[in-house]
Amino acid sequence: TKQEEEGRLITAVFCDHAIVNVYVPSSGLGAINLNKHLNFMNELNRHFHHLQSTLTVPVFITGDFNAIMRTEDWFDLNINARRRQWPSCTKADQTALHTFLNKRGLDDAWSTLKPNSTDGYTYFEHKYNRQRNKGGRIDYLFAANKDLTPHIRDIWLCRDAYGSDHIPLAFRLCTGDPDPVARDTNPHLASCMAAFSALTPEPTQTAIVQPDKS
Repeated sequence: TKQEEEGRLITAVFCDHAIVNVYVPSSGLGAINLNKHLNFMNELNRHFHHLQSTLTVPVFITGDFNAIMRTEDWFDLNINARRRQWPSCTKADQTALHTFLNKRGLDDAWSTLKPNSTDGYTYFEHKYNRQRNKGGRIDYLFAANKDLTPHIRDIWLCRDAYGSDHIPLAFRLCTGDPDPVARDTNPHLASCMAAFSALTPEPTQTAIVQPDKS
């Protein structure tokens, strides 16, 4: 399909969980691409339903959904009526996201783990807005309610990471019950962590998704 050609969805299935990463098409200025946005959300719903129906492990989904969930998820939506016509902020964008979440029984990890947060913006139109924390929250991690609290232990933004108009959303995912000795001496995990450490000035802000018994 056209969506597959654009590489907007990656699904990774492991022995004790599955995770989907998405880049939902923007509805565009003046909703010029709204049909593409809505069609993708419909296809995403079918794909995620298939995973939930066929897998016996928790399934998580993360990525850029190009839609806000609530009015407060965009810094000036309460005072700027014209913002309602902007991509990610339209009623159609919000409705499509909420429809998907309701059909699949998914909750927002950030809102659940950080209910009092007022600085969860993940997207900024330009660097000056980022410096003033004037942005929008359109990147998420979603999970079924029964899987969210037991398995997602922490979630945060890598605020020192630059190079994009988005801030990376990182999280600590703990699933399964592996042998901790085998896990910690796994050469593939060790080499992965070493590679990330070499690329990232502050390794503590790099999310390495791995099973954990704690």
